Amino acid sequence: MANPSGRIGSKYEEHVLEKYIKPIWPNAYRPRLKGKNDYGDYDKVGLWLIEAKKRKKAQGGAEFNGWINTILSKVRWRAHQQGDDELDHPWALICAGDKRTQPDIDLMVMDARWGAALIDKWENG
Repeated sequence: MANPSGRIGSKYEEHVLEKYIKPIWPNAYRPRLKGKNDYGDYDKVGLWLIEAKKRKKAQGGAEFNGWINTILSKVRWRAHQQGDDELDHPWALICAGDKRTQPDIDLMVMDARWGAALIDKWENG
């Protein structure tokens, strides 16, 4: 891979796969890029669309919003193709935290409805 940023991203995607994804979905893997048919960074993760992002220095809110908008458009398109409600297609964005100050901390962003459901499941079983 000639692009050093791509290497950093791929390494981070592998980190996310091993640390967070495989303990839940042991058969999950990183698929080959599929262009416009790409649906997240991982396959075999149930209905979830999961993207992993690592940037040495994020460009602020605009870049973050761009990532979320891309995820939402993929979710909406998949729901449309399958005749589902988009709420039936959960998604998560996992981002590398600032490793200079908080080693081993990664951040996750998801639809608040799914987040609330997960918190409820955690708290109430």
